[in-house]
Order: sequence, then C-alpha cells, then structure tokens
Amino acid sequence: MKRVATTGAVIVLCIALVVGCSTGPAVCPEMGIVVSVQEPGSCLHADTRVGTRAPDFTWEMVNCRNLETTGQTVSLSDLQGKQVVVAFHKRHGCPGCQQQAPHIQAVYDERADTNLAVLTVYRGDNASQVRSYLANQGYMLPALADANDKVGSKYGFGPGAPITVFIDADGIIRAEKQGPLQNQDEIESILDSL
Repeated sequence: MKRVATTGAVIVLCIALVVGCSTGPAVCPEMGIVVSVQEPGSCLHADTRVGTRAPDFTWEMVNCRNLETTGQTVSLSDLQGKQVVVAFHKRHGCPGCQQQAPHIQAVYDERADTNLAVLTVYRGDNASQVRSYLANQGYMLPALADANDKVGSKYGFGPGAPITVFIDADGIIRAEKQGPLQNQDEIESILDSL
C-alpha cells in the first residue's frame, strides 16, 4: 500500500512539473522578433562599417512566457542617446558565443542604471529556440530572434558569430569585434572609448 502511495505522489509531482514548465521560464528576459531592417545608405563591409551610421532595425516585442507578440515595436533608433552593444550570436555551433555571453551579461548587470542598451541578435533562430536556449543557459540579456538573419546580412557580415558591434549615443558604429570578447574588462574598455 505504501508503494502505491509513493508512486501516486511521484506521478502528481511529474504532472505539476510538466504543467509548471510548459508555461515558460520563471523569469524571462526581454524578447523580440526582428521584423524589418533599414537598407544601409551604402554597402557595409569590414572596411566601411566603423564610422558609419548603424542601419536601423525594428523588432516586435514577444511575451517570453507564451511567445505571443505584444503588438509593441521597438527600433534601434529608439535607443539613440544611449551606447548600444549589439552582439550577434548563434544558439548552436558557436563556442565563442557561449564564451563571451557571461562577460556581456556582467557588463549589462553592472551598467543597468546607465545609458547603455545591450541586444543579442540570434542569427537564424526563431523565438522558441532563443527562449529555450536562454532558459537553459540562465542569461537575462535582451534577445532578438532573427530567423532569416536580416540584421547580420544588412550589416554586411558573413554567416559567422560571435560578432559584436558597439554603437555610440549618436547611432554611429564606433567599434566591432569579430570573434569572442575575452573578458568583461575588454568590453568596458571599448565602451569607455566610445
């Protein structure tokens, strides 16, 4: 009789976990889906990107718990007046993305009350994939799903990641790093030079 009661308790616990987990993570980062990217004034590539205006892009906010769009859109241009870090990441096959994410998270956490905005753009990933990845990794960085890689291609990047772009308060690209940022100090140093 005791064994039946224990088995029943385990089944109830498993059902509770499935129901609780199916509603999404307990704490969700800000999430969005890229909906449009401005055509750059000229072709952007490694020799011309730094010093030019960052092409504007727009995303629709997504409720992280149920992945429904909220109807609210935000654009990079809405962040003018702030320094912006745009980290192009991939969910899989990118050890450099996994290496640099904790450093970007640390800068984001420390400068939360300053004029800094941080966006991670997940190249080739949809909102469900991004949410699952963030929940598994424990990151709370604002994340944009860019399933068709619209932003990275308009910025003139090949398919690789990580690539991090640093934009000043006037919307000008002032620095970029292809490959992983090595530590928090490297990010802080670049931001301080903007």
